[in-house]
Amino acid sequence: MPAPAENRPPAGAAACVVREAGDDRRRIREARITAEQARQLQGLIEQTGTDLQRVLAYYKISALSEMTEACYRRALELLNRKLAKQSPGSGAHAQN
Repeated sequence: MPAPAENRPPAGAAACVVREAGDDRRRIREARITAEQARQLQGLIEQTGTDLQRVLAYYKISALSEMTEACYRRALELLNRKLAKQSPGSGAHAQN
């Protein structure tokens, strides 16, 4: 039986993990997010009531500043979507 939607990791997050490559185990480096981007993400995490430790564990990082640009874009999209769902009157259909 699949896990409930709120307990499943977001699609595409596995692509955010920094992988090791080659025999010499050099890490493939992707651009990391800026301090401002980390602050923005932290604000959205707090605003949406998201557990920071779950975010860090999911992206396999120990601090938001370690997040890659690709992961940041995905996390930002998901948190903004969550925020929109929490906002009153954010439904897709207008009601009369």
